[in-house]
Amino acid sequence: MSFRRLLIALPARLGRDLARDSGLSPADYEVLSTLSEEPNRRWALKDLAAKMEWSRSRLSHHAARMQGRGLIDKEPDPQDARGCILHLTDDGFRMLEEADPHHVVSVGACSVWLARTVPAG
Repeated sequence: MSFRRLLIALPARLGRDLARDSGLSPADYEVLSTLSEEPNRRWALKDLAAKMEWSRSRLSHHAARMQGRGLIDKEPDPQDARGCILHLTDDGFRMLEEADPHHVVSVGACSVWLARTVPAG
């Protein structure tokens, strides 16, 4: 399998499993898991976008959809009048906790698949 094909197949497998097992998209999972890294589960949108290597616009639009589903909240950023703070809600944290064990199994299955697919050496 070519490296280029692997870069397409691996995220597709993980994303399919994640959606099937938890109803989350890979982007949802990335936002939730990254927000959960902070003790207070809050990040400034601009800092979270930089950490995730997303544009602010992309994160802002995605966060609005996640907010509509009750996974995160937005609050004003006292340091940036044009920005906001994203906060992982209790429902969002619960959804992440429920998704984690399934995601770990999926990553393990993908590791086995990789070992069979990619020649050693």
